[in-house]
Amino acid sequence: MRFIANLLVGMMVILAALAFSSPAADAAPGEVIIINEIMYDSLSIELEGEWVELHNPTTQAVNMNNWSLLDQDGDDLLAGIVDFTFPDLDFPAGGYALIHTGQGTNSTAFVNGKADFFMWKSTSIWSPTGDDCLLTNGTGSSIDFVSYGQWNGTSTDSLPVDIIRIHTNASAEEGFTVALSDGQFKESVPTPLESNGHDIAPALLITEVYYDTWGENEYAVIYNPTANLVNISYWYFTDGDGVVVFPSGTVIDPAKTLIVAQNSTNYQAAVLDVPDFEYYNIDSNIQDMIIMDYEPSLANDKGQALLFNSFRTQIDAFVYGDSDYDGGGWDSEPAPDLKQGKIAKRQFNGTYVDTNISADWLSLRPYVIGQSSFQSPIFSGISPMWLFSSPDSSFDAISEALDNATQSICLNLYEFINTRLADQLLDAISRGADVRLFLEGSPVGGMNETQLYIARQIVEAGGSVRILTNDHDNDIHARYDFNHGKYAVIDDKILLIMSENWGWTGVPLTGQFGNRGWGAAISDTGLAEYFKDVFEEDWNPLRADSVSFDSDHEKWNDGHNWSREGTESPSHFNSRYVISQSQITPVISPDTSLSDQTILGMLESAQERICVEEFYIYKHWGDRATGTITETPNLYLEAVIDAARRGCEVRILLDSTYYNIESGDPIDNDDTVEYVNEIAIAEDLDMEAKLVNLVEHDFVKIHNKGMIVDDKVLISSINWNLNSATANRETGVIIQNQEAANFFTDIFDYDWKDDTTPPYAHFSYEPAYQINSTVQFNSNTSFDNVGIVNYTWSLDDQPLSRDANLTHNFTQAGLCRLNLTVEDAWNNKGWVEHTINITISETDGVLDDGSGTDNTNETSDLPSDDNSIARTVAVLLLVPLFIFIAVVYVLRIRNR
Repeated sequence: MRFIANLLVGMMVILAALAFSSPAADAAPGEVIIINEIMYDSLSIELEGEWVELHNPTTQAVNMNNWSLLDQDGDDLLAGIVDFTFPDLDFPAGGYALIHTGQGTNSTAFVNGKADFFMWKSTSIWSPTGDDCLLTNGTGSSIDFVSYGQWNGTSTDSLPVDIIRIHTNASAEEGFTVALSDGQFKESVPTPLESNGHDIAPALLITEVYYDTWGENEYAVIYNPTANLVNISYWYFTDGDGVVVFPSGTVIDPAKTLIVAQNSTNYQAAVLDVPDFEYYNIDSNIQDMIIMDYEPSLANDKGQALLFNSFRTQIDAFVYGDSDYDGGGWDSEPAPDLKQGKIAKRQFNGTYVDTNISADWLSLRPYVIGQSSFQSPIFSGISPMWLFSSPDSSFDAISEALDNATQSICLNLYEFINTRLADQLLDAISRGADVRLFLEGSPVGGMNETQLYIARQIVEAGGSVRILTNDHDNDIHARYDFNHGKYAVIDDKILLIMSENWGWTGVPLTGQFGNRGWGAAISDTGLAEYFKDVFEEDWNPLRADSVSFDSDHEKWNDGHNWSREGTESPSHFNSRYVISQSQITPVISPDTSLSDQTILGMLESAQERICVEEFYIYKHWGDRATGTITETPNLYLEAVIDAARRGCEVRILLDSTYYNIESGDPIDNDDTVEYVNEIAIAEDLDMEAKLVNLVEHDFVKIHNKGMIVDDKVLISSINWNLNSATANRETGVIIQNQEAANFFTDIFDYDWKDDTTPPYAHFSYEPAYQINSTVQFNSNTSFDNVGIVNYTWSLDDQPLSRDANLTHNFTQAGLCRLNLTVEDAWNNKGWVEHTINITISETDGVLDDGSGTDNTNETSDLPSDDNSIARTVAVLLLVPLFIFIAVVYVLRIRNR
């Protein structure tokens, strides 16, 4: 028994030793190390792109020492002539090995279950039409065998007798592999060192397509809306004919884009940025797409841009013009064809709209290549600001700001013909300030000769001038229809912004007549830097449409130095200095002018009042003949009307210059006034629109583009038409500050009046009345150009009556002040005040006989009647004489 027990213990020790010391098993025929995938016709150079993938699907490692991989063609296993022999490595359970045809460094170990090996061949060995692949173990036994394509068993070696796999003639197009799937080899997306793929298609989007281009410059933008990195190796972009493929290793990060450009050089010139890929091999620094047969060429008037994944599953589509596309990814009529130079962009409302219909791509804004994409930050804090208006105080305010410039002035204007302001720029240059002026090259009516004179003076003094230019004949295509902004950045810390051009009516000399406009000079470094960035973006000399004005410019000439002798007009509103907590939001067209963060958001926030003062407001934004309120609404105007429907008080004041109220124009100011007032009456809204009385206010015109909403003020260059909001370069600010709102409300209230002429106040009086006399005062000599509606009588600042005529009993002796104030229907007031002497007397009161003097809006002090003065002097002289005679008489009687 003891012997048997010792024998059992010994056997257990031996077994344990074997269990802990034996290497991985050497696989015998039939064991499952499999040929998993073959890349035999790669998109890249054949030798560099060929590979075979092996996979160990078992749960244990397999030692592969002296295993071989052969294509059999010319191989001789017995003679040791094979394509590849494996080193002494354990192939881990679940692992993958990639055997490349070309050159490289072999892995010395599997890392994370993966390893690469290289045959170091000098020519391709896997036939692109058909071949076979044999895996043998160290003893020469066949482990796996795969044939593909048009293989017919005629290779040098016959089919291994110990292999039972059946040939399926599986094949793949260039760039794809044959891979094992569900027990069969099928065409597949390449998945090197990974499990053979499944067609999981992340929802990537095409978000931009530029197809009707200026020159050779098509491009598309691909966006990843998911929260995960997506590998898009071998995905491809096509117009339905030409195909370009993303190369191996291409990934797109979450919430990021990839730009695929036709010509990277042209793209960089237009947008001053580099694309991620190109497919014309222009720039060696830009990664190339892989061209399949030929590259896409998007048609100008109809076509489609399509994105497919590497399994040929359609991911996204954009269809436009007269295309007859009926494939996947698009479920409506094509998107409307865009004009040359315009970019198709998917709608973005915080996220991209994706319903696979043309409406996803519709936008009021025509996107143009090279335009900016500024956002709308809010600048909060105590920002000192000087508020002003034209024609009252704009010249003095702007002059002071320019006079204080010490370092730089960056000035952007649509028009500049005020030579007095130009002189101050020249003074700034002489002080050493860097002065740069950016102008519109094609204002309505052309560039004024005085503007050309000013521009030349600035250049010759040492400043710089550039002009936004649209010249298709010379391949210059402006990014914006008009450069219509009116702002300056001074010393990188002060923003000067207004609604007016720097002309003689936009910024008239103080005390002269001109346009109504609003402006502000705001000291805020962050805000100034923001607008400096806008200026630099537009000014940039690398932009083809930013043309230097110098002696080589076609419009370079002496110009005309014209100074205006303006008509005098009283100034009613001095500039106002405000230093209190504010929130300031920049507004940039076309970038943010239709954003919910700017004008539309301002209107949406309205709770109590809206005051709009505009040069013009079109009733709708469509074609004059075919547009309608419902199909092509004016978004700004409709937002104002909606605010009235919420209970806000709304007043809209528009210019009444003849060209804004033409009978043949169905959507200009008079039509807008009628439209708004009809809604107000029909819906019983606290809303009114009207045309300004230009004659009464002595304005050239209302040229303002301003608005007050509760405690917010909009100062801008943005007219309420579609072009200003979507195609021009426009600028403005929204100032949230109660003092600023009150300042401009006072101006608006004054402009709202149809009558600004005060009444003439007058009544007749006697300079003295006896005490306890009842006197009647008559105001029928007062008058007004429209009519007096209110009378107020007061005595020594105490109200007496609101009747047109006053009857009063004076009960106290002494001097008193009698005042008459008259008021018309527009709250204009006139007044007159007289000083009256009430004397002590035993007689009854004497009634006013209607005679006397008048002195409108002046105060009379003591009586000025000549007879009264004479009587007083006589009394003063005679009384002492009478006393003297009486004294002499008494003394003579006593002496008797």
